[in-house]
Amino acid sequence: MLQELLSIVLPVFGCALVGFIWKRVKPELDEETLSELTVYIGSPCLIFHALVTAESSPEALRSMGLYALIGISSTIALSAVFLRMARIEASSFLGPLSFGNTGNLGIPICFFAFGNEGKALGIAYFGVSFLMNSVVGELLFSGHFALKRVLRSPLVYAAILSVIVVGFELEVPTTVLRTTELLGGLAIPLMLIALGASLARLAGVKMQKSIALAGMRFVLGLIPALALAAFFELDHRATGVLLLQSTTPVGVFNYVLARHYAREPDQVAGLIFASTLLAILTIPAMLIVLLG
Repeated sequence: MLQELLSIVLPVFGCALVGFIWKRVKPELDEETLSELTVYIGSPCLIFHALVTAESSPEALRSMGLYALIGISSTIALSAVFLRMARIEASSFLGPLSFGNTGNLGIPICFFAFGNEGKALGIAYFGVSFLMNSVVGELLFSGHFALKRVLRSPLVYAAILSVIVVGFELEVPTTVLRTTELLGGLAIPLMLIALGASLARLAGVKMQKSIALAGMRFVLGLIPALALAAFFELDHRATGVLLLQSTTPVGVFNYVLARHYAREPDQVAGLIFASTLLAILTIPAMLIVLLG
């Protein structure tokens, strides 16, 4: 069991550690180029190839997308109640408490824990999370709706194209499949290296308030996921993906929005860093339960 657990966790955090150390040793690391390679090339190819070759049925992928929608919406509602009771500014922390790092961290963990089917289900969850973070997350930070950010994202078009191919059972040329497989192979290591580099940049921020909120991020994501898994009587793999994705640490995109709209960016950065450190404990603990 220990060997299986280490084979899942160590590659993920090891790649992130590479990015962390690299950024510390070479501060001039071009994170923007790294991010653009991931967003515009690696991730769209990963999404397309994983979904059109998924062992999961289209119905299972649609269901996971629905669970993600319900779960994240429930987490937003619970987070709003918690922040109001704790008298903490919702415009700064409602987004971070609601949206996890389902791409950089969630997809690799689902892949190593549950194989290609787990990766496909993890991507289905990530697709909904990404859209909600882009639309609702921007609304929470700014107070207004911004459709342009969504329409500019190649991830959206990759997901739409995948749905068309799967829905109409279209045959994809082997050349396209192999090309997207190779380019999609860039996505996971690049996402993890970029995560590590981001954490290295955020490591010096104030942490006191963020440490407490990091624990709440885990709890507020876990409660709806457990309820959904029990209500829909999900199988082992779907339950595992749902629980892992719902409790991922705070997504780095929240820091981008917090900095852009001047919503306590240092505190949000601290929350991202603290919740990622907490994930070093929570992810192995969850895997022990899920795989045991």
